[in-house]
Parts: sequence; structure tokens; C-alpha cells
Amino acid sequence: MSQIASRHDLVAAAAQIALGFGLEVQRSAAHGQRVWGAPRQIDVLCYHPQTHERVGLECRFDAGDGMEAERALTLAVDVNTWVMKGLILVGGPGFSPYMGILRSRGPFIQLGDLEQCLPLYFDGALPIQPAHSESGIPTPRRAPRRSN
Repeated sequence: MSQIASRHDLVAAAAQIALGFGLEVQRSAAHGQRVWGAPRQIDVLCYHPQTHERVGLECRFDAGDGMEAERALTLAVDVNTWVMKGLILVGGPGFSPYMGILRSRGPFIQLGDLEQCLPLYFDGALPIQPAHSESGIPTPRRAPRRSN
């Protein structure tokens, strides 16, 4: 994996990992308002086409001044208000001294952990395996019938 030197690199790497699992990805997805009233743009929105589940990835990069790390706990409160599951993906040397407390206080992960964590948020349904009919054409999966 190439060196992550900016927030843009972090977003691109996260989207690439999600695409590698077969997820549909949308960058800068508009999604309501933040807790403090600002419009919300989710950096990477991951969509599972068979289960219809969504996971939002909020990406934060800190080059070393610690400013993003100081605001991270407020961001965790915002992510917990989403109508979908969410992760906060952090990168950069400014987060290093804070990772212990961040991991204990919210959904914070580093890029190296995304490949292991993302399947857990989709209940282990990754990578996506298409369901095939007898003709070989993919068919949507259906929930099993419940017996009364």
C-alpha cells in the first residue's frame, strides 16, 4: 500500500479496500446534518448490493499538529447519530499519541485495520459472492421463509 500523506490519500485507499471486497462505493455522500448543524458529507459510503447494508467511513488525517486528533471525540458523537453503521478511519502521525484513548471511546481504526474490520460490519458477508440460478445468471438472494 502506498504512503498516506493526506486526507485525500486516506479516502482513496479506503475506497479501494471497499471496492476490493465487492462493495459499491460512493465518495462524499450527502447525509443530513452533523450534530452541530453543519451539512454532513460522509467520505466513503460502502453499500452491500445483496444485503442492502451500508457502512459510512469518516476519514481524518493529522499531519502532526494534533488538531484533528483533538476534535476526534466530537466526531465520534456525530457518527453515533447516523442511521447506518459508521467507522472513523484515522491516519497520520498526529493521531499516534491518541490512538489508545480513541479506540477505547469510539469506532476509531487505522487504515491497516480496515481490511479486518470491514467484514465485521457486514456480518461477515464479504467478499460478495453472487447467487447464481441454473442458467448462470446472478439472482438476488432471498431471506429464508419463516415457519409459523
